[in-house]
Amino acid sequence: MRCVWLTLLPLLSARAAAQGLTSDDRKAIESAALAIAGDRDFRAMVGSSKPAIVLAESSPSKMGFLRAEQMQSDLAPRRLDPALAEALWRRNYRGSNWDSRVVSFKGRISHPRIQVAKVPMGRERGTGMKGLGWFQPYLPAYSLDERFAVVRGFVGPWAHTASATVLLRRDGARWVPEWVRIVRYA
Repeated sequence: MRCVWLTLLPLLSARAAAQGLTSDDRKAIESAALAIAGDRDFRAMVGSSKPAIVLAESSPSKMGFLRAEQMQSDLAPRRLDPALAEALWRRNYRGSNWDSRVVSFKGRISHPRIQVAKVPMGRERGTGMKGLGWFQPYLPAYSLDERFAVVRGFVGPWAHTASATVLLRRDGARWVPEWVRIVRYA
């Protein structure tokens, strides 16, 4: 007799399944970016007292930092609901070679403390930001009941990679940060 095991993965909320950038996505990304900019440790690491941030023109193109084991390692001792982590992966996965769905933020984010600009990459990554940190987020993911969202991406201005993860809770029409976790890699 042959036995077949099926893993039932949670479905994304209807809003999160949308291909493009939604109004909720913009609000969640803005809230996450401002939470990062306002994080005392992040400002100390960046060397700025300004609660402002540069948002990269587009989301990351590769999925490596959304792997479950990478997030578990980065978030310890905090934990992210596995269903929310899976939703984040599914929302951003493009289907081949670890490529992610790339979305442009140019002209779509308009908060006065968030500047959308080209972020230097490669060896130039740690230069040119004039004392401001930057954030390059993936598309957010939402819990099935749409009460929580997670936004994850790269942050800088360091030459070595760093990541940020922000868990948000819905409060009416806005997203409120529950916690921010920033990890620098040597």
